[in-house]
Amino acid sequence: MLFLSTLGLNAQKTKDYSKSTATINSVIETFYAVISADKGIERDWELFKILFHKDVTLTNTQDATKYTSPEDYIKTNGMLMVENGLHTVELNRNEQTVNEITEVISTYKSYKNIGDTESFSRGTYTIKLKNNCKRWYIINLSWTQE
Repeated sequence: MLFLSTLGLNAQKTKDYSKSTATINSVIETFYAVISADKGIERDWELFKILFHKDVTLTNTQDATKYTSPEDYIKTNGMLMVENGLHTVELNRNEQTVNEITEVISTYKSYKNIGDTESFSRGTYTIKLKNNCKRWYIINLSWTQE
């Protein structure tokens, strides 16, 4: 009986993120949604990590090129996002697909709060995705701010 109740608890803890990785659009929309929230709100970092292939490289090309992993990105930026708030809104997107690889160029504006009318930054994400016949993964993400 204890074994069966433990199985039930474990099944309840497992989240189904398949809709977030089913299409290119769902991956990009989920990425923007995960990094965007008001001050004081923790991001869903589990969902953030699900978007990426295990060997992904995240690259901040601002000033000097800095390579990082999703875990290091969270360690470096997670608390800053909670303390300051961040809403990043996609402005435009261009996609090119060859076989199972798609490259997305996505421009964005960032705001501290959802109701702000003035953005504090603009930039571009270059997102390379791969489909493994079951889902889409981000295999490379780089960004730069204007």
